[in-house]
Amino acid sequence: MEHLLRGVLLIWDRTPKYIFLPGSPEHMRGWFFDLFLQLASFERERYPFYATIKVALMAVGFELRPQTTIILGDAP
Repeated sequence: MEHLLRGVLLIWDRTPKYIFLPGSPEHMRGWFFDLFLQLASFERERYPFYATIKVALMAVGFELRPQTTIILGDAP
């Protein structure tokens, strides 16, 4: 099967560092967290850590390539 399927899987790793940026016209989501504090804990639980994803992908046979980080806008 590995010879037939030579695709690439891209993963957008949305870390809390980017998810919880302050609210702004470019990042409206931040305003929701300011208004509804309980959403922050819910949102943190939605995104697994990269290490968890990496282990799961390797367990089903994916071959991992070097990780590349792309910084968008003024994110810290």
